[in-house]
Amino acid sequence: MSAIIAEQFRPLRKNTLRGFARVRFPSGLILDEVSIHASESGKAWAAPPARPVIDPEGNPVRGRDGKLRYAAVVSFSEAKVRTSWSEQCVAAVREKFPQALGENLK
Repeated sequence: MSAIIAEQFRPLRKNTLRGFARVRFPSGLILDEVSIHASESGKAWAAPPARPVIDPEGNPVRGRDGKLRYAAVVSFSEAKVRTSWSEQCVAAVREKFPQALGENLK
């Protein structure tokens, strides 16, 4: 059982995105809009909430590819902390919502 608990999952399939989770941590902290992703090879990961980048005039900023740019709302002290957090979030989603990532994933 994961120390992180997935309280809700809202499916939304687009590219690697599988949906958004609400996760509760042992400390009582709750994060909404944690994005849950999975590749065709079965690798899954979580990303913390992000917000659109806004220019000085209040317009959303797009990258050269035309996609909206997002800025981190939550950051991690080092890569291994982020990896551990991601793995725990994915495990919590798989535990409570087994079909969330699709049958072809490990």
